[in-house]
Amino acid sequence: MPVYTFACPKCGLAVNKVSQTRDALPKCPYCRLEMERQIKSCGFVLKGAGFHGTDYTHYKPKQRSKICE
Repeated sequence: MPVYTFACPKCGLAVNKVSQTRDALPKCPYCRLEMERQIKSCGFVLKGAGFHGTDYTHYKPKQRSKICE
């Protein structure tokens, strides 16, 4: 399950919590208000042509045998 960051709209307390999108929003332990889910950027970026296009170019596809002709 993904880890989400939740922040209290009143006091600004931020916590990371493992939850699903359909789970109820957690409550702030100090204010007892529902915390808001924060949108964060992901640290995972794919760049380039990919490993398959660059690392496996020296392999040639197998030739099919001609059994039925």
